[in-house]
Amino acid sequence: MPTDLFADIPPSPDASLWVGGAGCGKTQAVIDEILERRRFGSGFRPIWVLLASSAQVVSFRQRLLDTSRDGVLFGVEFFTFADLYLRVLDRANDPQHLIHATARTHVLHRVIERLNTEGRLELFGPIAGTPGFVSWVGRLVSDLKQELVPPEKYLDVAASRGAKDRDLALIYDAYQRFLRDRNLVDSHGAGWLALEHVQNGSARTDDVQMLVADGFDQFNRLHVELLTALAQRIGRTIVTLTQVDDARAPRFRRFVETRQRLLDAGPDLWRVETVPGEGCGRVEPLQHLIDTVFDLSPVQAPAGDAVELIEAPDVEREVSAVLRRVKRRLLDGTPPDALAIVARDLTTYAGALRAKVNELHAGTLYSVNVR
Repeated sequence: MPTDLFADIPPSPDASLWVGGAGCGKTQAVIDEILERRRFGSGFRPIWVLLASSAQVVSFRQRLLDTSRDGVLFGVEFFTFADLYLRVLDRANDPQHLIHATARTHVLHRVIERLNTEGRLELFGPIAGTPGFVSWVGRLVSDLKQELVPPEKYLDVAASRGAKDRDLALIYDAYQRFLRDRNLVDSHGAGWLALEHVQNGSARTDDVQMLVADGFDQFNRLHVELLTALAQRIGRTIVTLTQVDDARAPRFRRFVETRQRLLDAGPDLWRVETVPGEGCGRVEPLQHLIDTVFDLSPVQAPAGDAVELIEAPDVEREVSAVLRRVKRRLLDGTPPDALAIVARDLTTYAGALRAKVNELHAGTLYSVNVR
């Protein structure tokens, strides 16, 4: 008797881009959809939730538990992209030896050092061993891999360019060869392999009931291709995106570009739906601040009750006054992830914030990350 009655039924892709303004309830709408699927969905088939950071995973999971009637979330799995790569590789029976950021920096340093010793660097030899150069090359390699640029392609392009591009292409190729020869991958390399497995069908995903991607304001090409490949093989996919009106589009171009990248990758796949939400209207002074914060000559607008001035004789008492207001909002039911404390110079306030949080901690201020 099969353990999954739906295992042999190929999913019919149903992929949606849920668009709406910031704070218009996209996340809550997704949570409601997940709970609905759990109540009336297909058995114990998993639901995958993809989020932008580990902090968002914690927040989303807590909101889901708080909204759930039974407080139990069987079958819901949470990922960042790095976690998703490894999950896909695991399903493809192709686990990898993953190197993290520190090891990757050491590998790059050794690769650059060897190329310089062999006299193969035309331009960057004098600074090849400096930490700043290694760090800069690491960022370049990350950008190339996120955009799915293989070393061979960069080498071909660099051949007709100057010494700078030839050196960088040589380093990129040597770095990738080092990893391949030792059966290693970095995080983006794991994404390359995961994408390949999804595209060729060697990583089974048709048993996944639903895929949700929430909380992202942009995707690189690797993300777009993987999301599109998964959406073509999973019965239901929802990606939430922030929508801006035409007047604000030039200032928030990444929102517009992110949506277009997905539509270009799957022109016959994605269906765009607007999330109406509730309480979408922002406090007008805050919206004015968002719209004009980078203007060279901003027009002033009345603050109303959106801004409150707190006067205190020293940092400690200023922090105490702010934290008392935060605690009051938490006790009134404001979600912790809806609050943020922003300081012009955090080094001045960090110690006082940590000390005062410990004093005020009484089961309400669960955690404060000072960074």
